[in-house]
Amino acid sequence: TYMFSFFNKLSDNPMELYQNIENGKRAKASFQKLENLANNGNAIANYALALCYAYGQVVNTDKSISVKYLLKSAEDNYPLAWAKLGESYYYGEGLEQNCKKGIEYFEKAIAIFDTMNEQNAVKNGVNYGYISDIHYVLFHCYHNGGNGIEKNLDNAFYHLEKAAEFNPDAYFQLALCYFNGDCTERDFQKAFEAFKT
Repeated sequence: TYMFSFFNKLSDNPMELYQNIENGKRAKASFQKLENLANNGNAIANYALALCYAYGQVVNTDKSISVKYLLKSAEDNYPLAWAKLGESYYYGEGLEQNCKKGIEYFEKAIAIFDTMNEQNAVKNGVNYGYISDIHYVLFHCYHNGGNGIEKNLDNAFYHLEKAAEFNPDAYFQLALCYFNGDCTERDFQKAFEAFKT
């Protein structure tokens, strides 16, 4: 019996529990454990439950409950919760669309992420690709302006450089910016170096 319970013990890591749910491995038990962790104030568990409700995993899709869990997680400054709230506002998913508030929350997520070292970020389930994608969205927001957002090419270029670290589309866009002198000085050498990779 001891051996059986040892091998069947669920992880205490909320993101591992969420992966169980995504993969259909002990999904209901993993969901229940996430609820217990969330009830004890675990910010990452609240975030994972928000994803379950957002995507209808183990439970019916319910954007309003998803937002409730995101807000709990964000109160504890979990950067992915702020990012997901940013998406919710920016795209109007589960909340009334408010691009300006969405960008504010994206910026808050990035500011929190920037205070984390790599080991702490990985331990907390923060995906560099996702953060890179947020930078890319911010590039477009500041580059194009509109929806209550003031055009700001310096901010746009900053976010593009950050996005290009992990996002191939952003890297290609960076090469175009150097080639065309868009948001930065025209620099054919940097453009061609970027186009080659």
